[in-house]
Amino acid sequence: MVLSIEASLRHKVFQDAAVQVFAGEHRLREPVRRAILVESCEEIADLSRGDLVITSELGLGRTSAEQLRQLEHVFESGAAALVLRLGAQSSPEVTPELIEAAERLEFPLVGVTGPVPVDMPAQLGRAIAELTSAELVALGKLNDDFIRLLMTGASPVSVAETLAHHLGCPVILENAVHEVVAYAGGTTELDNLVRDWMSHASQRHHHYGGSPGALLGIGRTRSVCTRRSVDLRGEVWGWLHVMLTGGEASDAFALALARTAEVIAITLLSGDQGARRTQRQKSLVVRLMAGDLTGPQFVERALRIGQDLRDCPLVVVVAHRTGAAGAPEELLGETLRIHQLPSVQAPLDDKCVAVVGLAPHLSAADLAAEIARAGMCGGVSRLCSPDQLTPAIRQARTAATVAGTPHWSAVVPFDRLGMLRLLVSLDESGELQRYVDDELGEVLRHDTTATNPLLPTLRAYLAAGGNKARTSEELFVQRRTLYYRLERIDSLLGRSLDDPETRTVLDIALRGWDFLQARMHR
Repeated sequence: MVLSIEASLRHKVFQDAAVQVFAGEHRLREPVRRAILVESCEEIADLSRGDLVITSELGLGRTSAEQLRQLEHVFESGAAALVLRLGAQSSPEVTPELIEAAERLEFPLVGVTGPVPVDMPAQLGRAIAELTSAELVALGKLNDDFIRLLMTGASPVSVAETLAHHLGCPVILENAVHEVVAYAGGTTELDNLVRDWMSHASQRHHHYGGSPGALLGIGRTRSVCTRRSVDLRGEVWGWLHVMLTGGEASDAFALALARTAEVIAITLLSGDQGARRTQRQKSLVVRLMAGDLTGPQFVERALRIGQDLRDCPLVVVVAHRTGAAGAPEELLGETLRIHQLPSVQAPLDDKCVAVVGLAPHLSAADLAAEIARAGMCGGVSRLCSPDQLTPAIRQARTAATVAGTPHWSAVVPFDRLGMLRLLVSLDESGELQRYVDDELGEVLRHDTTATNPLLPTLRAYLAAGGNKARTSEELFVQRRTLYYRLERIDSLLGRSLDDPETRTVLDIALRGWDFLQARMHR
């Protein structure tokens, strides 16, 4: 931190005096680098940026015109503020013309009435020096932490988080195309800003005298965005934004920001950032699946690594590789990038699990079609809120289990599963295989050695709803032959196919058999 104009005016040297701000009140949080007592007009020529100029009305000149000229000179020198010592008057008297000029310049003009110590500038100078020393010590600690991060192969996200911790204010790291890479130390105001980050990032960040990078005022709380470029191999890789509450930053802050940009560049050059980013995302998804994170906690942590899943419908996608296609995380990642969908992805064995934020132009069904078009198979959950992410993962995994099997598309939305959801649940518990054996076992064992298997006849008969004429036409066999086969099935199963309940039980068992066969041969 630095000694601001506001803090200077609250210093003990003014405790017995009355202080009144005539103009520039909104700039009182800007830093003071030196307190200087000016006794004459000639001394005003030696001012520099950040000076807290203390003088009397006579120190500015004897005439109104002289005072206005000297005020202009103080302002143009980059001084922080002008403090007028007005003696022991019961009420400060500053000319309206001087106040009007200061207001026009938006320059802090302060009047002090009553006794102040003779060594007031010296006392303020010592306070400034102490804070500057403290800042340099803090800068040293920040640098030590950066060294430790570099030695352990940290990512740009860790660097941004460390800076936010040391400064006590939000930090956002974006790449050259204004995609948020890291967001640390967030506040409610900044959370809202990140929702429309492109709008903020593309604005012209105005420059204030001597401040590092560029500054842009935001929000209603005097927050200011100071921006510093991150340069890589002579080109701008991205920008580091720090959200300060108050005005201009100190020189130590400028050094900290410059050092942070250098460290981020080193991390980008020194390792596989893609692998680190993947590991961070995988860790989040695994913790969500394990129950270590709730859905809202997952979304909040996703924002820290640049994936904003707030305020949009979410789906979970489980994608598998098909044939000679590439890795599912690469194919899925490319599909999501093309459609500019925020996501957190985790490659797990031969599949990829992703939590995806949908955009208005793309529905869940559209996303399923795009994933299939990219050469993958898998499942897509229902639309959900952050609180519903855990069941959504189960839905996507269930849908992915049947994807690519007979009668099913490559990518299956969970809502299309219908009764098959029950079969998947039975299979996960091991009960499905037992159910199929109990209901169809005799027919399946017969077909393993028979010249004319009976399962195709049973399948056609069940598909025809028990209509023997239609079944005969479907199989291109005489009715007598069909009757014989149906009687043989009745004998093997020990029940009549004329019974509707029996047909329902066998239809479910046949679906279960198809599911087991497709899963085994995938």
